[in-house]
Amino acid sequence: MGVIVSYIEAGKELIRKIESNGFEAFFVGGFVRDFIMNQKCNDIDITTNAKPKDIINIFEQTYQKGIKYNSVVVVYLGYEFEVTTYRLDLDYVDNRHPIIGEALSLEEDLKRRDFTINSIAMDKNNNLIDYHNGLLDIENKVIKAVGNANLRFKEDALRMLRACYFAGKLNFKIEDKTFEAIKEDAHLISNISSERVYAELAKLLSSKYSLNGLKYLYESKLCSYIPKLKVGVSAYLNNSITLNDMLLFLTTCFYDSIEELNYYKLSNVNKKYIISLINCMKVLQTNKYTSYDLYNYGKEICLKSNMLGSKLGLFLDSSSQIENIFDNIQIKSDLDINISLLEVNNILNDWKKSRVLFENIRKEIVNNNINNTKEDIIIYINELL
Repeated sequence: MGVIVSYIEAGKELIRKIESNGFEAFFVGGFVRDFIMNQKCNDIDITTNAKPKDIINIFEQTYQKGIKYNSVVVVYLGYEFEVTTYRLDLDYVDNRHPIIGEALSLEEDLKRRDFTINSIAMDKNNNLIDYHNGLLDIENKVIKAVGNANLRFKEDALRMLRACYFAGKLNFKIEDKTFEAIKEDAHLISNISSERVYAELAKLLSSKYSLNGLKYLYESKLCSYIPKLKVGVSAYLNNSITLNDMLLFLTTCFYDSIEELNYYKLSNVNKKYIISLINCMKVLQTNKYTSYDLYNYGKEICLKSNMLGSKLGLFLDSSSQIENIFDNIQIKSDLDINISLLEVNNILNDWKKSRVLFENIRKEIVNNNINNTKEDIIIYINELL
């Protein structure tokens, strides 16, 4: 066998190897949907009647990170594949986590899938197995739950958010009955961890038709059960904003109040970043800022705050003015100041007063009131003293 250069050909070889050991195996899920739509897919999932232990015995390189869901990651011909045994979801805990059982057939396995467009299987010869008319729904650009939509969402409430994501990714319409079920069950999204909500929202914002997904998120009332989400979604929709940046989106959500920002369990770095963006936007909104006001935030924060604030209609775009201000600031950081805090303290012999004086020196240099030379700085200090 020659070198396999494509992901899908490697997947077909993997299926052949499973079949040569007496088992069935099929492509399944989002990969099949994207294959039908001629879109690129970065993950290939395989479903099979082989047990995890069988897969581990067949392939040399495997990882068991999904073993509790009867899944094994197989590294084959340089690619990773998630190989999962046919399964039934016997019950669900906390509207999210399934209790796993073994299905006897591919048909049983496909019944547990979320949406018809994701419930199509494909064999190694590109033949489609479609028990739920997913192909028709792809042709009609419709997102429809498999079976009873309310049951699907009560099993896993994250599926409601995923429906909005697929609407944004594919520019599809959510089928009426499925959408009514989302509206009825929207409150269940509050049972989903903030980490999972964050991940799905980030994918939605990154999608090509994000405004379509946000429209369904808003109209379904899903965003009413996630802290401050309604504020951000309505602002993006009203201003037709399509920014692929979750932190900018959260800045919009929490612009008026950061009281519930901890819901998202952000790192201290990201939380500080959002708060800086908010504060900088409020400074820019006054239109009375100095060079020193902007220096304290830094050029990147200022330009991003300006970009977001102008898109939100809070103020006019001032990017040229901001660029000009930073181009004319004599220093880029405190390291560029031609006197050190230690030298100032050698003059005053008082650390507390020296820090205050050093800040004044920085401010005067940034605002171009004194030149950043040792001579001029010493003159300034002597005048103050």
